[in-house]
Amino acid sequence: MKKIPFHTYYLVLSLVLLLSLIVSTRVGAVSIGYDRILLFLRHALTGQPGSTIEEQLFLQIRLPRVLLCALTGASLSVSGALMQALFRNPIVEPGLVGTSSGAALGAAFVFVMGKSLSGAWVDMLGPFLLPLAAFVGGGLATLLVYRLSSVFGKVNVNTLLLAGIAVNALAAGGMDCHAGDSCSEAKWAIMSSTIRWPRVRKASQSDGSRVCSLMP
Repeated sequence: MKKIPFHTYYLVLSLVLLLSLIVSTRVGAVSIGYDRILLFLRHALTGQPGSTIEEQLFLQIRLPRVLLCALTGASLSVSGALMQALFRNPIVEPGLVGTSSGAALGAAFVFVMGKSLSGAWVDMLGPFLLPLAAFVGGGLATLLVYRLSSVFGKVNVNTLLLAGIAVNALAAGGMDCHAGDSCSEAKWAIMSSTIRWPRVRKASQSDGSRVCSLMP
């Protein structure tokens, strides 16, 4: 049987992604026809201000969320490829090596501490404090698992699994120490965060940097 080339998979998956984006912009609490979508996009590209609630709903709420979902998926896929390349193992994923739980612990720390965090560096970081704390937490957890699972310069799969389980348990324990209303508020704040065009631009820049890191 003839093997299907990789570029065929890329083409098919790209078409599926494009189709999903088109359908997602139409379907929702308010259904918008494709002719209206094309009209709204033409208004946005030509700089004409939106005059209807339906157009504002599409351009300011639905379209940014759809694009951010696509960029988030791309970010996760590139991050997964980088992680598997780092560990030289195709079964590695963030939940297995403690990255997810470490990042959650870092973000929960910022939410729980809240206004008790003060100083010039906190004021300087501002809105970047939360993602930075999550990044540091995930990075430290991954580094710890990598160091524990490396034997003579090579990652051992069995040790990797055990170390990942241990680090996940430690991070979960750290979050449980602060369990209560604060963690509930943190989860709600994460899930209900407002998605607008500035976040889409930041996500696209982040994805671009990850793709560049894969290039030789």
